[in-house]
Amino acid sequence: MRAIHRRLSKRQRPGIDPIALSGGTGPATGKGIRIDRQVLDNGLRLLLLERPGLPLVSYHLLVETGTIDETGPDESGLAQLTTQLLTQESKNYSALELARAVEDLGATLGAHSDRDFTTVGLSSLARDQSASLSLLAEVTRNPAFSTDEIERKRQEICTVLRRNLDDPGYHVSRLLAHRLYGEHAYGHALLGEPAVVESLSREDLLRFYEGNFAPERSVLAIVGQFDRELVLEEVKNEFGSWQRVGLENDRPRSVEVPSRLSALVGEEGSIAAPPSDPSRASASKSVAAFRDTHQMDGVSQATVRVACRIVPRQHDDYVPLVVLDQILGGGGFSSRLMRSLRDEMGWTYGASSSLGLHKHAGAWVAGFKTSQETLEPAIDRLFAEIDLLGLKGPTEEEIEHARAYLSGSLPLDFETNAQWASHALEAELYGLPPFFWEDESRRLQELTTADLLEVGARYLSADRFAVAINGDFLDDSLSPG
Repeated sequence: MRAIHRRLSKRQRPGIDPIALSGGTGPATGKGIRIDRQVLDNGLRLLLLERPGLPLVSYHLLVETGTIDETGPDESGLAQLTTQLLTQESKNYSALELARAVEDLGATLGAHSDRDFTTVGLSSLARDQSASLSLLAEVTRNPAFSTDEIERKRQEICTVLRRNLDDPGYHVSRLLAHRLYGEHAYGHALLGEPAVVESLSREDLLRFYEGNFAPERSVLAIVGQFDRELVLEEVKNEFGSWQRVGLENDRPRSVEVPSRLSALVGEEGSIAAPPSDPSRASASKSVAAFRDTHQMDGVSQATVRVACRIVPRQHDDYVPLVVLDQILGGGGFSSRLMRSLRDEMGWTYGASSSLGLHKHAGAWVAGFKTSQETLEPAIDRLFAEIDLLGLKGPTEEEIEHARAYLSGSLPLDFETNAQWASHALEAELYGLPPFFWEDESRRLQELTTADLLEVGARYLSADRFAVAINGDFLDDSLSPG
């Protein structure tokens, strides 16, 4: 359900979050909406969703590649740099010419790379359908990667990365990524590391593009007011000659984790659900599996983030996890962490949690900022809340509150063409059923207290979490523990 998934993937942007539609060629329907799925001879999947009314169309191409295809730490940021250059220029358009072409159409053009996917999106008036598809094909199929544009974009990214060094949140995120994913590509920073980005060459970009951008790994979603037969013909004209290069979508990608965080790792490193009835002795103070710190001189507050490994997006536990997260820390002022750490103890201005779910693994993250004096008791209290929810489960009142919020916000995720495209691509990326949000909405309504207790027991235990803290540990009032 998109209202659910929106909170889980705030980083997945460009007018596109991944959505999916699986099954064979042909239309799928749901409550008057028809999604026509076609597969071109070269393997490109095409999703057509007509929404007459406003003369607008959104075109979104998703390629199943991202940081997942960076082969090691020495390629950190390669996917992002490659993607950001796609919409800067092409073989047939200089940077200025491309900007003018987009402006002449009154269109918006953007690109984004994430863990498992890369998207290029363009939105324009319906009357400019032919020119829009031609432009989308141009930037995705004919990248220039000129030296000047590479250097300009490289310096732009490195400026952001250097600025991140002053952000406490950046440092705790990097510490947790290393603990959760080790050297796996999921542990790479999306923008990369400054030294690595500085070292990437044009040859590296070409190799990444040619090795990962291919029609058999791509899905094109077109949503809005258009003539179906005409748009199908134009898609074939623009993308039909895109050559298949023999890439497999389901290449194995194991995600190994440190042994004390490996409860969710199944055979050959794949992510699997932990035992359904883990033994718990008590809800007393627990010790996290790992604790890492980052020294930042002069900061008056400690930034704390904790995380555990969970299952991928397409797992059956998805909906219960979203409900539990809403109750733990995702529900704002009504969540347990906010009430406990802020309202009752006054130790922080805000505490929250969220789920970060990918195709091959996921993470449950919670965090807060607090003074140096209250750091340790605040961490203890956070884990007490985690253990308590895992041991006792949520109350009926909490479940109904979460259910009402998630159900009520769902329609807000189906207002625009870009949102519908995002849902359709999400289904394709994760192998979910057509109109999966309807299935997940029904699951949400059917969840019981026992269901949530069972799922919570699989994940919510302090000894499955890693802790990362950014603070001034040279100050005598704050010890790294």
